[in-house]
Amino acid sequence: MKLCKFNQFLESNLNINDLSNKGKHRLTGDDLIKKISDNEPVVIAIPGEIDKNVTIVNDEDIIPQITINGEGELYDPESGKKLFIPRGRYMPVIKGDDNNQYKLNNIKKTADFGSSSGSSSGTPATRDIESIQCLFLSYAQSRGEEISELDIKILEEMDEEELNIYLKDVSADVTITKDMIKKYSDRWGITFVKTSNALYKREAKIVGLGVEEKPERLLKRNIKYKFYQISDKTEDGVCVAIKNAFKKCKQSVNISKWNPADIWVVSQESERQIVDSLSIFRDGDDIDKLNNIIDKFFDYRELVGISLKKVSRDEDVTMVINKLSSIPKYSFSGISLSADPFATSSLRIQANRVGLGETLEYMSVRCFSGSKVQNINGEIAGDTARHGKISLTKINDILDSHNLENVPTVDYISRYNDDELKDKIVELNNILIGKYKTTIPRRTSKEVTRITLVSKYQALYLSYILMKNKKTHRSSVTDAIIEEMFHYAMAIRYSGKRTPKYVKIIDNK
Repeated sequence: MKLCKFNQFLESNLNINDLSNKGKHRLTGDDLIKKISDNEPVVIAIPGEIDKNVTIVNDEDIIPQITINGEGELYDPESGKKLFIPRGRYMPVIKGDDNNQYKLNNIKKTADFGSSSGSSSGTPATRDIESIQCLFLSYAQSRGEEISELDIKILEEMDEEELNIYLKDVSADVTITKDMIKKYSDRWGITFVKTSNALYKREAKIVGLGVEEKPERLLKRNIKYKFYQISDKTEDGVCVAIKNAFKKCKQSVNISKWNPADIWVVSQESERQIVDSLSIFRDGDDIDKLNNIIDKFFDYRELVGISLKKVSRDEDVTMVINKLSSIPKYSFSGISLSADPFATSSLRIQANRVGLGETLEYMSVRCFSGSKVQNINGEIAGDTARHGKISLTKINDILDSHNLENVPTVDYISRYNDDELKDKIVELNNILIGKYKTTIPRRTSKEVTRITLVSKYQALYLSYILMKNKKTHRSSVTDAIIEEMFHYAMAIRYSGKRTPKYVKIIDNK
């Protein structure tokens, strides 16, 4: 009998070296980080047990420790080794939603990892899901009526020749197959169906519109569309044309903050005209010129950008139209603090939202890097997804515009040693707790690193600035700062400029 080494049983699972493998655009470790950030399940494969899908729930512990930049998106191989194999062997540092602890090499190496078609627009799984949504939209267009969950099974069992009829109107950077549809239909099928119906529905649930701004439909039945997933690289296609035009314009944001569309829907009859309109841009053109073109074709429903979100079976698909729906108003509500300032590197800013429903929203403020000291970011958390980030650079720009002091940067803070920084953190935390009584329950303190200290100091300092101005006659300034921070993170407005028209599916609150 041939004896096998234990590691041979794990040949189909991830190992620490896999995370450093580079595909066409990114490392496999980047794909793992994005999968964890998007709350997408991984497959746990342990010899002798049945494979199972598990969502990693301790993302706030893992991601800062294995990333190298302030956005928390890029994998750092050396940091990964320190977390996953700190003493030369794999440790159970991953916590699943089943309350079990797992090692890195318990994760199955599925098609989501190591894909050569990666890009900065998201994980292979994200691109797959967005591409399948394009297929469902093409299918709904051909049917000319509402589709149902029965149509999921029809598409799964459709022969290749018939499936290609609907794929002719889809352009994506992945190959869509029946197996791919089956892979995601259990968790995403209802979203594919309901989103398609909502975009074609005459009575679509679009919140925040004035009486004079009621659209007939978001997508018109008398227009034959082509559906592009944002990563599509067709040279004469609309996605490449939009990206090229954006690069030519004078702008101070990245493209996802200008327009967060996951899908572009374009009239086949008008696509050549639209691409030609976008090809005229030259270096230094004003971004307003591009906005006007996007807005004009949106009004004709000939070019519609759509920002997607997963929806539940019992949930209405609720949408806003940027620039047409009313802009939500935000005001400062308070800070969620930890009684032990060293138990976490983060805190949450609370804001009241009025418009598009009235609710309390939160922005988590912390450093997203786990390997070196970097500035904080703010990230808006929703019921089912994260809604965007804002960097400290942008936060300080907003503070500058109101003639307020800035949050100290990493370079400035370097003059303080760890003990001095700890004293300042305790002082700020006590001042803020004296004002905001609601605190995060006390947790067991983790190892206090320089990264943790800088992150917590910057987060507390920002909170102190907000509190100080809220207490005075300038309380409206604090509300304005909060509103600008949320608007920037949500791609509604930046530097006083409005972003162009697009459709965004939002939390139904």
